[in-house]
Amino acid sequence: MLKEWFPLLGMSVVNLADSIHAQSKFTPLTAKKILRQAYRKHLPEYLFTQPKRGWLSPGAKWLRDATIEKQVRSVLSDSYYSGLSSLVDWPAVQNLLTEHIEIRGYHLNPIWNLFTLQIWAQKNKIKLG
Repeated sequence: MLKEWFPLLGMSVVNLADSIHAQSKFTPLTAKKILRQAYRKHLPEYLFTQPKRGWLSPGAKWLRDATIEKQVRSVLSDSYYSGLSSLVDWPAVQNLLTEHIEIRGYHLNPIWNLFTLQIWAQKNKIKLG
C-alpha cells in the first residue's frame, strides 16, 4: 500500500521514513526536524528561525516579458480560436492580463488556465454553444 502512496520513492526510503517515530520527524511547531538536524552544521543559524513561506512560480514574471506577453495575448483571443467564445469573455481576459502585466493584480492562475484551455480546445476542435 505504501508503494501506491509514494510511487517515485524507493521502498527502502519509504520503509526507513516509516520506521522513524513521528515525534522525531516533526512537532506541531517544527517540521522537517531530521533535515534541520542534518544541515544545522552547514547552514547559517538564521535560516532555521525563518517563517515558512510559499513558493511563487516564475510564470508571473514570465508573462511580463514582451515576447511571451505577445504570444499569450494572441492565444487569449477569439481570433486564435473561437470555439470557446460562448464561454469566455475574451476582452475581460485581456483586461485581466493587462492588470497582471502592469502589476495591478496577480492573475497568473486564471491566465494560465485559460491559456492552456484555449490551446487544448483548438487542438481538439472543441466548440461550445
